This record gives sequence, structure tokens and C-alpha cells, in this order.
Amino acid sequence: MDVAPSPVPPARDWSELPIDVLSFLFTKLGAIDVLMGGGLVCHSWLQAAKLPDVWRCVKMEGHKFVRRFKYSARLLAMAKVAVDRSDGQLQMFAGERFVTNELLIYIAQRSPSLKSLCLKDCHDITDEVFIEVMQKSPLVELQCLEVADIQLSNQGLTAILDNCPCLEIVDIYNCCEIEIDDEEVLRAKCDRIKTFHMGNQWDYAADHGYDYEYSYYDIHDTYYDSNDSNDSDDSWSSEDASIESWTTPEPISSSEVTWMHRTLLAR
Repeated sequence: MDVAPSPVPPARDWSELPIDVLSFLFTKLGAIDVLMGGGLVCHSWLQAAKLPDVWRCVKMEGHKFVRRFKYSARLLAMAKVAVDRSDGQLQMFAGERFVTNELLIYIAQRSPSLKSLCLKDCHDITDEVFIEVMQKSPLVELQCLEVADIQLSNQGLTAILDNCPCLEIVDIYNCCEIEIDDEEVLRAKCDRIKTFHMGNQWDYAADHGYDYEYSYYDIHDTYYDSNDSNDSDDSWSSEDASIESWTTPEPISSSEVTWMHRTLLAR
């Protein structure tokens, strides 16, 4: 006697997921992956990806897309879109390598609720702009600041401490222009911070669990390689991972960033 095959259950329509569920999932996915495809699957997913709740925390670090300088213009445009979509509710931003003076100003002017700011290896950010941002667009809600290997002097640090009254945690790594030992007033301001730490690349390695025997660049390459080990990408090569591939980027065209920014917003 032939047994009738079990009926095939209907395929699930993922576009019908509740929008609050989608927005929650997007917060776990991360800004880069949402903007590169997760939020473009269908109309309902795009609508969920535009909700301000998705963009309260924007982490654009530790992603292999960040370490390829040929994508810097796209990363700048994506960061601006993330800030725009947050609608003034951005509370945490972390950027690495690609962040520029212009983007730092863009974030500060549009993020009155920013509580945490992390900038690593952003060599295009200058001390003068840090001072300008703190004086013209003070981050009065900022509670945590982490900067590593950027241009920051005693004057820039002073501007931060003077204009961020809620600041409780400050981590500064490898900012060689800062010297507080001989600055009594600045040292007193640092002492008022609940948790203040300043060190070089070796301190950064120790605090993040790296081997002292590695060089600074090896430390960062090891970190990113370990984070990307489960992420397959046939286009990833040893040439992409070389120091030369990210220490000598080509100049970024502001018009290119503007065009990408408008294109992403128009979606």
C-alpha cells in the first residue's frame, strides 16, 4: 500500500517578520553589514533598517571591510548614513582607520546624546579639529572616550576634559604628543576622571590580551585576522593583509563620499 507523501510546508515569508523583531536583529548584525546588504533584502527589511533604534550603537571597527583603504569613501558615506538614521539618538560610535576630520565634525554636530566614542588608528583626525569640535559642538553627554594612535596633544586633551562634564572613562593609547607629567593643571584635570588610562602600543597590547613579542602592526593584523577567521571571502589575499595595503591609501574624493552618501540615503 502506497503511503501518501507528507505535504510540503509552505515556505516562510521572511518579509513578514514584525518590524520590531527585524530592528532588534539588525542591532546585532552591525552597521556595516546592515548597510551593505542586510537592510536591502526587501521593502520591509529596508523600513526596519531605517528605524533610529537600530543606529543608537554604531560600531565600524573589527570588520575586515574596514582594513581595506580602497573602501574608505564608502565607509565614510555609510557612517554618515548611520548618523542620519539615528535621528539624533546615536549613543555610541566606534570607528577605525577611515574616520576623518569631516566625519568627526559630522558626528558631533548631529549626536547630542553621544555617550561613548572610540577612535582607533584614525590618522586623518587632527588635534585642531578635536579642539574645534569640543568648543563648538561639546559632547556634554559623553561618558567614555577611547582613542588610539591619533594626533592628540595636551591642548586637545584639555579641550576634551573641559567640555565633557559627564566624562568618566578615558583610555588613550599611543598618542605621542600628549605629555601630562609636567603639566600640573592638566594632570589635576585627569585626576578628576573616574577611570583614566594612558599608555603606548605595548600597553594597548597588554590590555587587549596580545603578545608583547609582536610589533604594533602585527598586533592589529593578528586581532583582525582572528576576528575574520570564520568569515570566508575568496577575494581576501595576503596582498590585502600586507601593511603597505593600508598604510598608503589614495586620497579620498569628497565628491565621491557625497555621491555615495546621497545614494545610500535615497534607498
